[in-house]
This record gives sequence, structure tokens and C-alpha cells, in this order.
Amino acid sequence: MKRLADNNKSQNVKSLLFYMLLFSLLLLAVKAVAQEKSPDTAIENPLVAKAVAQLEQANLWQKQANELILKANTVRKQLKKLRARAAKSTDKQRFEQEIQGLLAQLTQAQQQGAELRTKSLALKQQAKTDFEQAMLHIWPQWLHNRDALTLADSLNGSLAHNTRVRSVHKNMLGFGTEPSTTTAHPEMSLQVPALGKQNAPADLNISSFQFSRHEQYFAHIEVHPGGSDQSSASSLAEKEPGAGQAASSSVPLNEIHQWRLMISDVRGNPVEDVEIEVQGHMPGHVHGLPTKPAVVEEIDSGIYLVDGLKFQMKGWWVMKFILRQPGADNSHFADDFFTFNLVL
Repeated sequence: MKRLADNNKSQNVKSLLFYMLLFSLLLLAVKAVAQEKSPDTAIENPLVAKAVAQLEQANLWQKQANELILKANTVRKQLKKLRARAAKSTDKQRFEQEIQGLLAQLTQAQQQGAELRTKSLALKQQAKTDFEQAMLHIWPQWLHNRDALTLADSLNGSLAHNTRVRSVHKNMLGFGTEPSTTTAHPEMSLQVPALGKQNAPADLNISSFQFSRHEQYFAHIEVHPGGSDQSSASSLAEKEPGAGQAASSSVPLNEIHQWRLMISDVRGNPVEDVEIEVQGHMPGHVHGLPTKPAVVEEIDSGIYLVDGLKFQMKGWWVMKFILRQPGADNSHFADDFFTFNLVL
């Protein structure tokens, strides 16, 4: 009996040691994962580290600018009430000094807020430029074009409003006929052919590099050579870096084509295995895309192939890529997204 009790005691001690060891290993694993995801972890790429510092400072200035603008609005309301009281008073001089003091506060808050906002925008643009340079180091074999996407087609006639070149069919042009150049048509809003597109804002951001809405990610788009009927993107990736991928910023008109969407987080790490929803519309015409483009493949770490893209009209297009991340720790950033403006 004594020997049996000793054996049971020995087994209990061994079991206890085993579970203690297992618990220690689990704690180490959790700590390692936490350190890996921690924002305090050192960033290896110096360009990314510089850009992150610039982005944080720009956001701080933006926050301070917003606070000053809110303060200016509060002072403006106080000033309005004080002037109303002064207007009803017979002793207006009694309010004059207080009014002048509020005016000085209002002017100072407005000026400081505007200056901080300008500095914030400039620094954020510099951070964006540094992120672009960092992307060249992350994906040298994939990133070939840093320019804004442009239209490859120069066709103007068939996309014109009120074109004078007419046909027997309202939707077809008769290029063999002689257009009238002298007859005025009062039913036409324009007397000359005008491209069927709306004017984009003068300061529209058409860069192919963009931060996500919550500034947790950074992305780039460019046209992927070939198409759905060509060899798959994965076969291109298996070749030597850059094989069969000529630099191109041209978007074909009225043709289905492909893009590459490159996504990294703001620490320079490729974003892998995310579900991406593709949306697009034309603001001036209030309609969407003629097709339903979708991400069909992750051809490399953080590189996504978007197929089924088609633009049937010239003008200002807006493309939106929504990152769906089920199970994300922070629901506020679970569905972040990128917005790209195109003037084709």
C-alpha cells in the first residue's frame, strides 16, 4: 500500500510539473505574439519609421487644429450673444472692451488653427511620399508605375454630348456624313461637341498611392498587363521578378482589364489573406461600374489581382476597396477602406 501511495504521489508530481511547463510555454507564446503586434516594436525599414513619425505628428497637429477651430466657434457664439446684449444696452462702452477681447481670441484661434492644418497637410503629404519610397523596397518586382492612372484611348467623337455627326440610329454615329457647321440648333445645350464627362475638382487627389480611411494601411494600384484570357498572374510570379510586366499607367477604354492592388500596414508589413470588396462609381453621372470587378487572387504577399474592371466613359471615376476583416480585435478598424480618384 505504501508503494502504491508513493507511485500515485510521483505521478501527481509529474503531472503538476507537466502542466506548469505547458502553462509557461503558453505564456511565452502569448507574450511573443503581443510583442510582434505591439505598435512599440521597432520598425526595421528607416523610411517607414520616418513616415510613421511624420504621420503621427501630422495627426497631432490636425487634432490641435480641430480643437482651435472648435474654440473659435465657441468664441464666435459668445461674441454674438455679447453684441446682442450691447445692442440693447444704453451703455455700449461697458461692453466694448469685452467684445475687443473676444475678437482677439477669435482671430488668434482661427489663425493658429489654419496654420496647424496647413502644416499637418504638408507633413502628411511628405509621409505619403516616404511610404511610396518604402513600397519600392518592399515590392521592387511588382511596383513599376508610380504615376496616376490615365486613359489609353483618345476617342472623342462618340463620347460627345450634342455631337453634330448624326446617324439614322440615335445611338450610332454616321461618320460618312457631312456635319453641319452653320445651322444653329436651339434644342442643343451646346453648339460644339463636348466630351461626355464632368469637370473634376481642381485639387482632386488622383494619386495611385493612398492611405486607408483610418490610416491603418497604405495601398497602391496599377494596371496589370494582359487580361483574363492571358496566362495567370501566379504563373507570372513564378518567373523571374518583373517578367512580362511592363510599366503601364494606361487604362483601356471600354475593355475588361486587370489591376494590381498592393497593400501594406503603416509599419511596412504586407497585408495578407484579407477579403476585399471592390466598388466603383462615377460621381457626376450618378452610376456605378458596368461590370462587377473582384479580387480573384493574391499573387504575392500583399499583392492582390483585381479582375473584371471596365470603364465605358471618360470622366471622373471613384474606386473603393473595402477590407473585410472578420474577427478583428477592434471593430472600429474591422472594415477599413481605400478610395482612389481617377480622371480618365
